Amino acid sequence: MGYKYKIGETFEILIEGKNYNYYFHPQHRNNTPKKSQWTCSLEHEITLFKKGVKYNWKKGDETLYSIINYESSIGKSNDNRELFFSKFVSKNRKEWHGYPADYVKNVQDRPSKEILNSWLKKKLIKKIHIRKTLKGQPW
Repeated sequence: MGYKYKIGETFEILIEGKNYNYYFHPQHRNNTPKKSQWTCSLEHEITLFKKGVKYNWKKGDETLYSIINYESSIGKSNDNRELFFSKFVSKNRKEWHGYPADYVKNVQDRPSKEILNSWLKKKLIKKIHIRKTLKGQPW
């Protein structure tokens, strides 16, 4: 890797021949009220981001989603529910940051049906996860 990632800092990351600036936002790692919290490592957070870019799991130009699989929790909601996929956002595609998506409380954290179907085809989730996500029900 060559360097150690740090919360509160921006790093340039090369993915598929393109550079991305990625910021490790402290509010998703310091128990900020009303914010979901990562429980995985910074390296795992980057792995999720890279996977979302690689598979083009985008919703518009400034929102990206990613998942390891339906059994791998990556974070906690502010009411302590396990969260299984992440959302990454950018303003003007200049700098990205991400967080565990709380699709139950925040409708804007729900990926599109196309993204969910892509995850299903890759066997990352099951059909029931699509229905529950779109309805805002916990897995």
